[in-house]
Amino acid sequence: MRARSISLAGTAIVVLALAGGWQYTASGQAGDMEAVQSVMEKYVATINSPEFAKGPRESRERMLRAFYRPDSSYSRTDLPVFLGPLSEPMSRGVNAHIDNTLLNFEYIFRQKMTYGLRIDEMQIEVGTGLAAVMALTTSGYESPDAKTNYVTKGRATVILNKMSNGGWLISHEHLELYNNTNPSVLSKQQLTTEIEKLPK
Repeated sequence: MRARSISLAGTAIVVLALAGGWQYTASGQAGDMEAVQSVMEKYVATINSPEFAKGPRESRERMLRAFYRPDSSYSRTDLPVFLGPLSEPMSRGVNAHIDNTLLNFEYIFRQKMTYGLRIDEMQIEVGTGLAAVMALTTSGYESPDAKTNYVTKGRATVILNKMSNGGWLISHEHLELYNNTNPSVLSKQQLTTEIEKLPK
């Protein structure tokens, strides 16, 4: 196994001042690492695209579904689990996960909000037929009058399987958003101070 860093400068198609470079650390076979990296780049470009924002729900579903391993690859009693900060925190199976994801995008786009996602840092680990991606993200949305806007950090774990045709598809993801400017989120120092006040 070997590791290398990949830097892509000036990634476009990101709004709300989310422009910037992506930093990657990768370990595994070079061809597979590049293929997994490409899947992640295309996924982000897809959900940031005007076609995704303006298209009907059926079009968004078709665009998203292209990135996921179909449920038909699993037994009906062993569907993959998807975890995320969506309207349902846990979804069983690709269909439920995509429906849940589309519901959240529908809420944003029906209000004519502009949405953007950026991967700030990504670590890729590739084995035989299996890849794990750990990513730090920035995402946000803004209303047309700019009165409603939100930018937040996030973290994601994505598991991909190599299919028989050589392509990589997502079989699990865990998405989590956190706002480090939220007063309810304690810093390490604040948390340490609060712990010291508690009885041992």
